[in-house]
Amino acid sequence: MLRNEVASTPTGEEVPVAVLRGGKRQELVVKIGSAREAARIMAASVKQRLGVEVRALTNKEAEKYGLDDKQGVLVTWLDKKGPLQRAGFEVGDLILEINGQAIRDFDRFIELVSLLRPKQQITLLALDHRTGQSGYVQVVVQ
Repeated sequence: MLRNEVASTPTGEEVPVAVLRGGKRQELVVKIGSAREAARIMAASVKQRLGVEVRALTNKEAEKYGLDDKQGVLVTWLDKKGPLQRAGFEVGDLILEINGQAIRDFDRFIELVSLLRPKQQITLLALDHRTGQSGYVQVVVQ
């Protein structure tokens, strides 16, 4: 029943939710957000952790590199002091994997980045947009 109440609550409204913590019932009030707002927050996390903004590949870009159209993300912006810039990434490069986990689409990329810890060393499979060659690059999360 709670699920139905929350599902029908308009974005921006607050709803009471009961949770169990350490075996004790606790009442919380949560604000209902939107998928767009959640995506914006997660994108900010990517920018902060890796110093990069990305987007999904177009079909034409995927075809150019012989990739599935849902494989990887394309770098659209780099922080000059961020870990990917320091590792030699350029705008237009692609990120295909994080720690051996394939990036099937933009949402998967966001999900994988959200699991990273500060100062964690990670391995990315990247594709150079100039040469079309791929390789592994290690970076440290901010």
